Amino acid sequence: MNKFAHSVDKPLSDVDVCETLELVVALSSRLADMRGVNLEPLYTKERICITTNHFLLQNLLWCCLDFAMTSVTEGKTVGILVEEIAKDVQIKFTKLQGLIDERTNKFPSEEEDALIRALGAEISIDTSVRTIVLKLPEKIGS
Repeated sequence: MNKFAHSVDKPLSDVDVCETLELVVALSSRLADMRGVNLEPLYTKERICITTNHFLLQNLLWCCLDFAMTSVTEGKTVGILVEEIAKDVQIKFTKLQGLIDERTNKFPSEEEDALIRALGAEISIDTSVRTIVLKLPEKIGS
């Protein structure tokens, strides 16, 4: 909790994406359990760092994870995969059996759009493979 609370201290810093995602998943695990959803993150052994606003990133990751958890049925799993593509980072939320076109009209909301713009990120939703992809730049503004 201390790490999350102090993430607001610096508006721009070098952030280990896997470590940040690990924190968000840990903070979300109780809510996932209450929803009957399993979280299955796959982290790389190597550090994947970007320069970003840590607090806003954590908020956007939570929004994506929360939406992903509403897009699976009880007892199902949300897969989470982090990949470095060129110098950008992609975080994929997979196995979203309940992800249907009607639901995607509500995501991203205005709040999430503001976070996406502030971070220079992109979100794509592919209902055919039941996946949400969050793409983050190596550095805000690049």
